[in-house]
Amino acid sequence: MGMFDTIRAINISDHTFKHNDVSFQTQSLESNMSEYLIFNGELWCGYDGAKGGCRGFAERIDFFGELNIYTSYSDSQFEYWVEYNLIFERGTLSGVDVVRIEKTKDLQDHSQRRPLPRSEQACVTIDLRDVKSEIYEHLHSNLDANLAAIRNAIGDPLAEIIYPVKRDANSFYQMAGPEYRMIHNVMQDFSTLKLTNDKDGNLSRIQSKDLEGNTLNILVDEFWLTHT
Repeated sequence: MGMFDTIRAINISDHTFKHNDVSFQTQSLESNMSEYLIFNGELWCGYDGAKGGCRGFAERIDFFGELNIYTSYSDSQFEYWVEYNLIFERGTLSGVDVVRIEKTKDLQDHSQRRPLPRSEQACVTIDLRDVKSEIYEHLHSNLDANLAAIRNAIGDPLAEIIYPVKRDANSFYQMAGPEYRMIHNVMQDFSTLKLTNDKDGNLSRIQSKDLEGNTLNILVDEFWLTHT
């Protein structure tokens, strides 16, 4: 994109501007690697890139027109493309237009959100940690029917379904353990399961029969971090 200048908004009060104290790039000025800032609604320059050094003092810039600023910005969860047009009249900010604020990359660690499948069949993981509690309760209110409906929807009657079980708030283990435990629900016999991690004997199995006589194997062996 060639040469540019750097600009930092210190305290833009316009409600549409959400990124104070973030460094932006701009090609709307001299594009000679100078450094600018916006303070109290005014545009200032403190480093003259063309002369290769600091001015020694901040100089107010009597800019008139549209100042396009942009940056790739990240927080602890996402990376964003952020772009604004700032409108100036004789060096004073008079308006802010949002050009684009878009998530471009997910920086979250999803390793705890998607447990590895334990079977050779299709696998569906249900993430209910961040949804309303009534949705979680609805899933568990008629669990067998709901899991059957999921298998029917994906067209695989043997599909493995991984879903969270929330610990009882009154449980003795609540203080020491994670909030959710993952249940692997597998409608098949053990011959089709991946048991490579079973050597330590940590898998807890519950076996029963459904109404059609199919064997239902439930493996409890995955944990999620406490919800934050």
